[in-house]
Amino acid sequence: MRDPVFSIRCRDANLSLVEAALLILKNTALQFAFLFGAGLIGGATLTILSKLTNNVFRQFRWPQAGLYLFGWIGVPVHEFCHAFFCRVFFHEIQSIKWFDPSGAGGAQGSVTHTYQPWNLYQRIGHFFIGLGPVLLAPALIASLFLLCVPSARSLYPALTEGGIHGAYALAKSQLGLATFKSVGFWIFVYVAFSIASQIELSSADLKQALVGVVPVTLVLLFFNFSAWALDFHWHHKVVHAGHAVTAAVSGIYAFSALVALSAFVTIALLFGFLNFVLGRGFINPFIKS
Repeated sequence: MRDPVFSIRCRDANLSLVEAALLILKNTALQFAFLFGAGLIGGATLTILSKLTNNVFRQFRWPQAGLYLFGWIGVPVHEFCHAFFCRVFFHEIQSIKWFDPSGAGGAQGSVTHTYQPWNLYQRIGHFFIGLGPVLLAPALIASLFLLCVPSARSLYPALTEGGIHGAYALAKSQLGLATFKSVGFWIFVYVAFSIASQIELSSADLKQALVGVVPVTLVLLFFNFSAWALDFHWHHKVVHAGHAVTAAVSGIYAFSALVALSAFVTIALLFGFLNFVLGRGFINPFIKS
C-alpha cells in the first residue's frame, strides 16, 4: 500500500511521484513528436535531397554554375524563411545577406538577428528560425504550384487531407499533355527546383534549432505538469491537435519531396551528362567534394 504522503491522485489512478514524473515525461515526448514529427521528418528528407543536389553542383566543371542558375532564387527564399520566423518571434533583424555567391565559408546568404535572453517566447523562436526553410519552403512550393497551374486548384483538398496518397494523386493528375504545354507549369518547375535545391540546412541552422528545443520542451513539460496536477485532459487535446497538424502538412511535405526528388534527378542527369561531355567524368552526388 502506498504512503498517502507520497501518492497524489491523477485522474482515476493513484500515482507515486516517480510514476507521475515518468508519465509527464512520456506525454511530453509524445506531444513533441505529434506536433513536430511530420515537419522534422519531412524537413530531413528535403535537406538530404537538397544536399545531394548541391553535391552535383560542386562536382560540375564550373561549381558556381548551379548556384548562379538556381541559387539566385533559392538562396533568397531560404533566407526569407529564416527572416519570416525572426519577425514572428520578435527577434531584431540587424542585417540580411540575400545572395552572395562568394560568401565566406560557403555561406551564400545569412540573417543576423538579436533577441532578449530572458524572453522565453524569443528563445522558443530559435527552434522555428533555425528550421525556417524546411518549415516554410514546402508551403511556398505547394502554393506556387496552385498559383502557376490553375487546373490543380480544384484538387487542393487532396493535398492537405489525403497525405502522401493525396500528394501523389495530385502530381499524377497534372502530368498530362495540357499541363506540359502550360507556360505556368514550366515557370513552376524552374522556381520550385530553385527553391528545392537550396532548402539544405547549414550546421549553423541546426545549432540554432537545437537551442530552441530546450525551451519548447520546458513549455510542454510545464503544461503537462499543470494538467496532471489539475486533472485536466491536456495530453489528449495536444495529441488530437498533433494528428490534425500531421494530416494537414504530410501531403504538402510529400508533394515538396516529390518536387525535390525530381529536381535532384533532373539536375544530376543533366549536369552529369554535360560533365562527361566536357571530359570531367561522371558525377557522384553521394560524395561531397
